[in-house]
Amino acid sequence: MKHISTSRKRTKRWILLGALPLAFAVFFLPALAQTLPPPPPPPAQAPPVPTGLAGSSPSQTQINLSWTAVTDGWLSGYRVYRCSGTGCTPTAQVGTTNSTTTTFSDTGLSAGTYVYAVSAYSGFGESSKSTSVTVTTQSRTYGIADFTALVAQWLQNGTGLSADINTDNTVNTRDLGIMMSYWAP
Repeated sequence: MKHISTSRKRTKRWILLGALPLAFAVFFLPALAQTLPPPPPPPAQAPPVPTGLAGSSPSQTQINLSWTAVTDGWLSGYRVYRCSGTGCTPTAQVGTTNSTTTTFSDTGLSAGTYVYAVSAYSGFGESSKSTSVTVTTQSRTYGIADFTALVAQWLQNGTGLSADINTDNTVNTRDLGIMMSYWAP
């Protein structure tokens, strides 16, 4: 008999334990649901497109860009795209900035024309690219003083020669050709 009584106690225990989750669900969950904060808002969209892109060239190998800041609380930063030549579409990403920086300096360029565009990005995606801007690097012009230095250093070898335009450590006809291509009397 004792065995039956132990079995009944166990069964009652299991029934009580099984009823606890049901009692919790019935009595406590509605009250708990009323004290929970509302669900988070739906995910934001990609940031707006940057505007006001402008560019300038302070030297033969550098282009500086600036644009108007995007107003977006989730903004991570900006991506800068470039292509080489007039009329091309900028697709190669050449840099990024943080969310508070609206300028970018592209350095180490060869003399020429470049087209740039900028996009804004966040954890919710990337905006379309801005309207592009075309910028041509400054070209160095040479005058009589440069020609005089070239004649004075003709066929000399070494580093630091002011007339060594193509930086091959020799002043020669290549330097003269470059100088004459950019002659400004």
